[in-house]
Amino acid sequence: MLASDLNNPEFTNPLDPEAMLHVEFYWNAPISKWQSELTGKEVRGDRIPFVRIMRPGDNTSIHETAVRDDHKRRWPQKWLAWQMKEGLVEGGTEIPGWKIEEWPVIKD
Repeated sequence: MLASDLNNPEFTNPLDPEAMLHVEFYWNAPISKWQSELTGKEVRGDRIPFVRIMRPGDNTSIHETAVRDDHKRRWPQKWLAWQMKEGLVEGGTEIPGWKIEEWPVIKD
């Protein structure tokens, strides 16, 4: 029997498969194909959040799509960090962790 299940106690060095992916949230204004064909020039729609999911080092595995609720549940820390960076949540300027000037080890 193979010890390949993450819940198997005999499996050595279990890894979270989600941690092996590169996930990046960003803004994108997708091209409106219908309006572009109608006007004869490129027309972009409203700016919406997108997610880029890929295996690091593999350019053939890049998947880009509009953010859905399952993306937010799958990577909650990355989603929150992106929202804070973009100023979409209250207290977004309060980055978790120590401020260098408040770190007691560095003070004289």
